[in-house]
Amino acid sequence: MNRDKAQHALNDVLYRIGKTLDETGDHFPYFFDIESDRWITTADGNWCSGHWIMLLWLAWKLSKTEQEKRRFEEAAMFHTSVATGVFDSYRQSIFAGLNFNMIGFQAAELTGKEELKQWGIKAADVIVNLYHPKARQIASGIYMIEGPQHELNKDIKGKGWGWVTSGMETSAVDSAHAAIPVLINAYKETNDSKYRDVMESHLNIYLNRFIRENGSTRQLVRFDPLTGEAAEEYKNLSVAKEGCWARGFGWCVSGLSEIYNFTKEKKYLDALRSLASYYRTHSNDDLIPCWDMSLDAKDGEPRDTSCAALVAYGLVSLKGEQELQDLGISILESLCDHYLVKEGSHRGMLMHGCFSRPKNYAYDNELIWSDYYLAYVLETYLNQN
Repeated sequence: MNRDKAQHALNDVLYRIGKTLDETGDHFPYFFDIESDRWITTADGNWCSGHWIMLLWLAWKLSKTEQEKRRFEEAAMFHTSVATGVFDSYRQSIFAGLNFNMIGFQAAELTGKEELKQWGIKAADVIVNLYHPKARQIASGIYMIEGPQHELNKDIKGKGWGWVTSGMETSAVDSAHAAIPVLINAYKETNDSKYRDVMESHLNIYLNRFIRENGSTRQLVRFDPLTGEAAEEYKNLSVAKEGCWARGFGWCVSGLSEIYNFTKEKKYLDALRSLASYYRTHSNDDLIPCWDMSLDAKDGEPRDTSCAALVAYGLVSLKGEQELQDLGISILESLCDHYLVKEGSHRGMLMHGCFSRPKNYAYDNELIWSDYYLAYVLETYLNQN
């Protein structure tokens, strides 16, 4: 990977952001449907609103004309007003942390708009309220995810929740990314120890509960609300309980990378090294894994570039950890060489992301969150080099 290649790739992604805004307007892009050649959108961003808003802010930052800057700023502020207008829908979900860490803290850092930080603090308070003191875990909470709602998740204890986050008695592998960074930023902003204490308590359990000895990750673990002990492991996005849901693995890597950068504690670096070892041996020859990392693309299983983008996003940020950084850069280069469209009407599209293979829903598509992690890891790489 070199600067020229990274800059060309980022230019392609920025072009795609502009074209996507042209098409989606006031809506939030969700995933791109190749058959109809259009973005599938949501009115409020659903579980991933922050990704599109931060792509708009990145395009604002890197715009070359005042006209472009005004366009992207107006779009970012409009979509922010929509997302913050439905904040109450996140009050029982770790997606509050995922989205409003971006919409609040990250956007404030990028733009200098200090007033946005209030949304990051509100989201951190949601995460604190989701913390279960006996289990010492942050519950995933309840949130209805846009998708084939008629397909109820009967495999989750038969409760028929629909396609939702996994409940008030369950913690998830993605909590490392969805819940922890917003706590870090709230602690930095306020110096209130409640954010640090919840973060540390959750992670002390998380490392052993969600990362297996071989470096793969579990998706969901239900805990007994009376004793706090782990009751059972289950899944709804991997091939089997013993499988390894790729995007969840990516959430784990990206989250632990941020935690390590904040604390520099060896236990997080050890965990990242274990995860990286598993990634090397369970991704395909081009370093892009299948949607479940226990599977092989040679058997016709779809890859998931969103996992690869998340892993690169985390590892490239690890200054001073050259071996892990080098793996992240190699993954990034593979994404740019083989999966990023470089010309034509779809220039800047990151292909072959997998939303939900078990539901056969957007399992080989461009995904808005993949675009976000690719764009920001490219910017990180360029800033470092």
